[in-house]
Amino acid sequence: MLTFAFGFVVVGVCQMFLLVFCANILARKVLSTLAAVLVGIVLAIVGLILLAKIQYFSMVFVIVILIFIFRFKKIGWATAIVSPILAMLAMIMSDYLIIFTMNLLNKNYEDFLLNHSILYVLILIPLTFGFSFAINRFVPRIRENYLLIVLLVLTYYSVLHLYLCRLIV
Repeated sequence: MLTFAFGFVVVGVCQMFLLVFCANILARKVLSTLAAVLVGIVLAIVGLILLAKIQYFSMVFVIVILIFIFRFKKIGWATAIVSPILAMLAMIMSDYLIIFTMNLLNKNYEDFLLNHSILYVLILIPLTFGFSFAINRFVPRIRENYLLIVLLVLTYYSVLHLYLCRLIV
């Protein structure tokens, strides 16, 4: 039970910090490093509490908080909405890449996640940052394009739905 709790905390905190830092990269680094760390700490604490209560829907809360933080820093609504969603999609793509690799190696993903959470985090961090830098490089500067926002929100909820269905089954 202690291993599960430790893995839960390590992976949860890592995901919150990854979401903050990758969203900041995609928002063209509007937060200073200190501000990103402080936001990451607050969201890690609140996000972990919510993760224990409402599970993966806590990420929706964290994304909404990031949107308001980015709007407070005076960036456009489109960038404020798209950056956290793209960061979440980068994290989900990284997780699916880890799952795909585990399947190729005939390893159990859940066992790997629970028993080797530090190794999982060490693999997840560079993958997510890599996807974020790739998205930042290949997606041009986000303008006030509301169609892009609608498509990303729909894609996010579709991927989240598929992700939750995988967790249930």
